[in-house]
Amino acid sequence: MSPETRWNRRDTLSALALVAASFVLRALFLFGAIDSAWPHSTLYEGDALVWLEWARALRAGQPFEFDLPVRAPGIAFLLSWFGGELVAPFTGLKLLFCGLSAATVGFFFAGLRARASFAVATTASTLLALSFAQYELATSLNNEAPYLALATGALALHVWTGPKRGWGSAVALGALHGLANLLRTEHVGFVAIVLVFELFRSRRELGVAVPRALASLAALVLISLPWTLRAHEAVVRFNEVEPRPIPFVGTRPTWSPDAQVALRELPAFAREGMFLMVTDRVGRAGRSSVERADLERVLDTEFGYRPEPLAAWTLGSTKAKLDLALSNDLTCDGGFSRAALSDKFDRDPPFAFGRPSHLKLYNRGDEVALATLREHPSEWFTLAAAKLARFESGLALGFGATNLPHGLGLRRAAVDIAAPAQRSLVWSVTVLGLGALGLVLALRRGVAAEWGLWLAFKLLVTVAFYGYARQGATAQPALYLGVACALEFVCARAGNLERWLWRALLAAAVLVALADLGPWSRPRDLFATPSPGVRFGPVPQAAEGAFGCSGDITLAPRPPK
Repeated sequence: MSPETRWNRRDTLSALALVAASFVLRALFLFGAIDSAWPHSTLYEGDALVWLEWARALRAGQPFEFDLPVRAPGIAFLLSWFGGELVAPFTGLKLLFCGLSAATVGFFFAGLRARASFAVATTASTLLALSFAQYELATSLNNEAPYLALATGALALHVWTGPKRGWGSAVALGALHGLANLLRTEHVGFVAIVLVFELFRSRRELGVAVPRALASLAALVLISLPWTLRAHEAVVRFNEVEPRPIPFVGTRPTWSPDAQVALRELPAFAREGMFLMVTDRVGRAGRSSVERADLERVLDTEFGYRPEPLAAWTLGSTKAKLDLALSNDLTCDGGFSRAALSDKFDRDPPFAFGRPSHLKLYNRGDEVALATLREHPSEWFTLAAAKLARFESGLALGFGATNLPHGLGLRRAAVDIAAPAQRSLVWSVTVLGLGALGLVLALRRGVAAEWGLWLAFKLLVTVAFYGYARQGATAQPALYLGVACALEFVCARAGNLERWLWRALLAAAVLVALADLGPWSRPRDLFATPSPGVRFGPVPQAAEGAFGCSGDITLAPRPPK
């Protein structure tokens, strides 16, 4: 690998061609489906309907989820600004997302050309351009397409400018990371990792590198600051202001002054529910007065937790601890699960901050998850393996509109992208093996350090939180870099066959792209079958003919009439 590190005219033309071809392929994929006007798609529903509801609330000036920072806000604000009337058809917005996904390919190529050969950069970027997983992400109004564009652009800037980058580059880098953080809150963790890595590499020149890193972090914070202040105000209000006064006067049994003080020591949002529960318990016991001990007894014996205020400061979302608890519950199968929300009172209740068992998971979910790991290590490692299997199903997805070589026999897990219903061991071993070999070669030659960190971070997030195929899809650039490096290694040792091998790879890519024209002639119509017990039905508020599903579904091409 002897890259030409100077950017030249050929690189510019190649990047533009890759972006243009990527956009065309994604647009063809979008218009080749019956769900092109929906905010989501049959292949990937995710939280698109939630983002749409939030965007409509923003547009109407109405609160959404009490305006709390439960979710990263980026997509909701993006839709509210650029979504027009926020009614179907959503095709224009989806084309914007297709453009962002195409830009990801261009950023990826540009970042690779800083260190890798033209052949490696072109091969890896072509694989990303043709990835079925990227088609899925580009055609649903969810976080991943814009997030991956921002993250890939930031990584390209990291590679080209280095830790001693100019002040303008440092601020631009922080701005990209700040926008990415508003889409995926865990991105702050990756920023910390990659900046520490850069400082380690330039440890002999920290006087130059550290101020640049701090400038990037300052820009990230400034980009996030409006949301941080808005969220802080909402959390303080939620913690301290009762939605309506507690009706102590006239209630039977009466609340003693000390019991009233004890109730007011709880966060405002938790008071009404506990007031009703304790009043009912004491009344059923035939007593005429509620004492402090009654409230404390219910909290300690029924819930094992005394409500605490929500954290008031965040750069993105405060839901990470809840996700840790839910995703590491041993009844979870590796994907999204709400099983840990069930308690002694209800099975699968809706999440409520006023329910102490739920609030405990929200405020102390990290402790709950660590306790599970300590007490049941073997079961937890089995769960972690299941998460990684889901990650791999997205990482090793096929190519083109028909998901070659897997086909369109798919399974879509809750809030995830569709992945092959029947995986091919040969395909997975081949692709992942080539990727691993190539990444080792690339790391030894200093080509792939940042992308290696990206892949490692994605694996860490998967093990710690939910196992999602879409998480694997966002790690595909690192895999394809490895595959391209491995192919270059093989071709370089093929002697006279090297030119023919590259031509064969190019021909295969062209054939996959041409195959995408087939579905264009007839809209792609996948028949969806929900798993038993899964809620499945029309969502007319999204678009005519749209349906939503809260759990797992299987997908298969509908037979021609």
